[in-house]
Amino acid sequence: MSHIAVERNRRRQMNDHLKVLRALTPAFYIKRCDQASIIGGAIEFIRELHTAARIVALLESLHLEVLHVNISTMDDTALHSFVLKIGLECQLSVEDVAFEVQQTFCYHQELDYSSMAI
Repeated sequence: MSHIAVERNRRRQMNDHLKVLRALTPAFYIKRCDQASIIGGAIEFIRELHTAARIVALLESLHLEVLHVNISTMDDTALHSFVLKIGLECQLSVEDVAFEVQQTFCYHQELDYSSMAI
C-alpha cells in the first residue's frame, strides 16, 4: 500500500472516530465542530463524568444509596443532581448528612479546579 493510501486511510479513520466522539458528547460541551473543539469538549465531558462517579462513591461510603443522578447543562453551567436514600446503617443525623454532602461537593469542586491543566 502506498504512503498516500495509508495517509488517506488514517485521515478517514480519524474522521470516523471524531464523528463517533461528537455523537457521544453532549452538544453543550462542543462549541464548534472543528477537531480541537470536539476533542476538548469530550475531555471536559469525561471530567464531569469522573466527578459524578467520585461523588457517587463518596456518598455510598456514607451509606447513602444513590437512586438517580442527573447532569443538566445550561449556558456555561453544569448542574449535578442526586436523589439519595439514607440507609438504616447510616449513623448520621439529617444535618450531618447535609453537611457531608455539601463538603463532598466543595471538595470535588476544588479538585476540578486544581486539575484543569492537561
